[in-house]
Amino acid sequence: MKKIITAVIIIIILLGILYVVKTAIVSYSTSQQASSTPSTSTASSTPIIVGGQDVGINDVDNGTYLVWGQTVTMMDGRYKNGTSPATTKNFINTSVSTYTIGDINGDGHDDALVQTATSIGNDFNYELHSLIKQNGVASSTLLAIPVQVGTVRTVDDINIGSKGVITLTLSIVPPDGAACCPTIHAVNTYSFDGSKLILISSSTKS
Repeated sequence: MKKIITAVIIIIILLGILYVVKTAIVSYSTSQQASSTPSTSTASSTPIIVGGQDVGINDVDNGTYLVWGQTVTMMDGRYKNGTSPATTKNFINTSVSTYTIGDINGDGHDDALVQTATSIGNDFNYELHSLIKQNGVASSTLLAIPVQVGTVRTVDDINIGSKGVITLTLSIVPPDGAACCPTIHAVNTYSFDGSKLILISSSTKS
């Protein structure tokens, strides 16, 4: 009887040892698998900054511009709100009248200078804009055009030189002249500092 009890005790001890060994092996195997599995980061990736890009005709014709105090987005070079000043508050009719593509800021990518022609009913207004594309977005800036005398009525021609020198052919209203009727014609050169035009030289004739 004592031998049977002793044998049972030995069997129980052996089973306990086998259980401990099996548990240890399973735990080790699980930890090895976990350490060999590549970790996946849940943190958001940093966006890639593309930087400057070339402006194209589509950017010009479908750009957003500040015209006559209103921000408008062109469609195929035109934007119109309403049918007439008499029936529509904030009536505006505007279009791209002329533009030239070239590098104006020296980043090696094509930009654009765009003139818009805008009517709010009884008068037209002409305004010049820079258009620069970065990270897939073309953004415009309304530009003042410095002249030696008078006020610019229209930009008749735009040229962007290889070194970013901008040549504008201008029709200018003299200080005592009527806004409708420019009598001074000038060919001016400018540089662009990223936000405005800087007059370099001016040649005028009446």
